[in-house]
Amino acid sequence: MTGNLDLDDVVALSRIVEHLSGSALAPQQSSALRTAYRHAADSPAGATLPAIAAVLAKAAM
Repeated sequence: MTGNLDLDDVVALSRIVEHLSGSALAPQQSSALRTAYRHAADSPAGATLPAIAAVLAKAAM
């Protein structure tokens, strides 16, 4: 089961990534994550982790 995330969840996710990587997200990375969240939240699927990952993957192409 995949639930919709809110902005607080995205902040928590960024903190997890920062902890695992040992460094803070660069401003452009943080901005990309927020933008991906907003795009996913506006999609029919909603702001799920797979939807956010898909938006980020498309942006990287």
